[in-house]
Amino acid sequence: MEKYYRSLYSEIINSKVVESNTLKRFIFSSIAHLIIIFYIGFKYKVTHEELCNEISSKIVSRSTIQNILKTGVQLGFFEKELNPNDKREKYYKFTRTSKELMESLFKEKKKFNLQDKVA
Repeated sequence: MEKYYRSLYSEIINSKVVESNTLKRFIFSSIAHLIIIFYIGFKYKVTHEELCNEISSKIVSRSTIQNILKTGVQLGFFEKELNPNDKREKYYKFTRTSKELMESLFKEKKKFNLQDKVA
C-alpha cells in the first residue's frame, strides 16, 4: 500500500512542479479539475449546466466549472460540440489525446498488485 500512495503522491507533485506535459498538469491542477474530469470521463459528454447541477456549488462554483471547461478546450483536453437540436447548448467531452492520456494513467496504476494495496 505504501508504494501505491508514494506513486500517487509523486505523480501529483511532479505534475504540479516538473511535468512538461500540459495536459497532465491540467489534470492535477486542483481537486475541482479532477472532479470535472472524472465526471466527464464516466458520462462521455456533458453540458456546463449538467455539471453545475451535479456538482454542489459548495465544492465547485459555476464560474470555476466554466473556467476549467474553457481552459480544457484551449489546451485540447476537452472538445466542445454543439447540440444539433439546440445551438445554445454545448457538450464537452475528452479529445482523443486526453482519452489516451487518462487510459495510460489508469494502466500505470494497475501495475500495483492487490497485495500492495491491501498491505
